[in-house]
Amino acid sequence: MPRAVIVLVVLLLLIIGLMFFFSRQAGEVPTKTIETEVTATSNAS
Repeated sequence: MPRAVIVLVVLLLLIIGLMFFFSRQAGEVPTKTIETEVTATSNAS
């Protein structure tokens, strides 16, 4: 096999592995928003 083909396959596997790793990490991000009560005095400027 040519060396370029081997390098290409290794790069593709690395990219696919990184995509899988980061997609797993994204599941740990909290999706619930934090809402606080806003009063009329805090909006006055």
